[in-house]
Amino acid sequence: MVDILRTAVSGLMAFRAAMSATGHNVANVNTPYYSRQRVELGTPLPEKHSYGYMGRGVDIESVARSYDDFVMKQLRGHSSGVSQYEKLNDLTGQMSALLGDTDVGLTPDLEAFFGSLQDLADAPASITARQVFLDEAQTLTTRIQDIDSALSSLRDSVDTSIRNAVTTINDLTAGIAQINRDIAQAPDFATNPPNDLLDNRDRMLVDLSKLVGIQVVNQDDGSLNIFMGGGQPLVVGVNAYSLEAVESGFDPQEITVRLQGQAEGSDLERYITSGELGGYFEFRRTILNPAQDGLGLLAMGLAETFNDQHEKGMNLDGELGSALFNAGSPQVWPHTKNDATSAATFTATVTDSTKLVRSDYEILYDGANYTATRLSDNQTILASGNLAALNVELDKQGLNLTPISGSLTAGDRFLVQSTRNGASSLDLRITDPRKVATAAPIITNSQADNVGSTSISPGAVTDAANSALQNTVRIQFTSANTFDVLDLTAGTALAT
Repeated sequence: MVDILRTAVSGLMAFRAAMSATGHNVANVNTPYYSRQRVELGTPLPEKHSYGYMGRGVDIESVARSYDDFVMKQLRGHSSGVSQYEKLNDLTGQMSALLGDTDVGLTPDLEAFFGSLQDLADAPASITARQVFLDEAQTLTTRIQDIDSALSSLRDSVDTSIRNAVTTINDLTAGIAQINRDIAQAPDFATNPPNDLLDNRDRMLVDLSKLVGIQVVNQDDGSLNIFMGGGQPLVVGVNAYSLEAVESGFDPQEITVRLQGQAEGSDLERYITSGELGGYFEFRRTILNPAQDGLGLLAMGLAETFNDQHEKGMNLDGELGSALFNAGSPQVWPHTKNDATSAATFTATVTDSTKLVRSDYEILYDGANYTATRLSDNQTILASGNLAALNVELDKQGLNLTPISGSLTAGDRFLVQSTRNGASSLDLRITDPRKVATAAPIITNSQADNVGSTSISPGAVTDAANSALQNTVRIQFTSANTFDVLDLTAGTALAT
């Protein structure tokens, strides 16, 4: 006989479970990433009687959640992209506010500096005009230094954000690995999955994808593996692999990321192209570095151009002009993996500031020859050659490389930062207005009654220490092809 009471009780129990699931859904209506649950019902095996089979009520088969794996994959992918561009937009906005504002950018100070230069050209002997020019030059150098300092502070902020993101990533991967362990230990996962644990893991996966782009691979036991874009593991089953934020092998002021315990040089930055970390790295690589390099290039070009011209002039004390500005020079960083016993070091100098570009260069020594790569566009400027050949190519970039000490070992690498240090080291060398060289040291002219059409250039000083530099000299042609050189001040003939 069919147990009528048992059949009725099975129905009551089933719908009590359904009501519990509904209540659970209502209670979690505002819980992030909660998946609505439903009770799946089924019929138990019927009882066989002489007249046929008779049902025995209802069974609770499982509690399932409304979940779409495709949607979650899309959500994780979009979360990575959105987070990347949100960070990129935020940091770019800070950069724009710093450089684009006409009130705090370089434009007002550049205009004031060149305005004072024009006033000085109009009144070169005026002490007031000279002092105003020096004041505006000092203001300009201070502004360039301030902007460079602000860019360096922004760089420090990015490095701090990278460290914080790595800490959060490690916390999330450890949590996901623990949930993997709990799920894998569930005795009947296939038929009765722990839905709330799965929801919690999904939440962690989305949070993780906001920080770094990931690929998720589901396993048969309910656990999952997580890999970064380049295939580097973050979670494999119940094991979490931690990241660490470390100083770059080239630049100790720059933070990069690698798997904890991996050898130095195993940086993952090139594989991290999305998520907050991807935004930080892209901003630093494509916006911050070129901006700071460009500011340094401006400072070095300004210094070299004005120094060259100023050293050709003469000041109020009758002295040839000296350098007006100090500017930074290129920096050469040996990679920390270079052979410590040889400890080779180089220095770099600027050969022509007009050839400099906003780029760093990587120099690799293979044991016999050098390879040089311009990092701004990954262009190989020297495929293979000795130091002389290397400097021929570097000269086209406005640079020259000179060994200082140590010996090279195959595999040694060096980073040349051509203009990064230019702005931070810019300062004004002259403070005395009398030392501003506005006069030409040599004045040339032709007599008005000359018959020929020959003209003479302004000339150039070859020996500033020569005591006869200030004497008046006449070049007098005695025929079409011969002439005398007369020192009118000393009353002597220098050449005939």
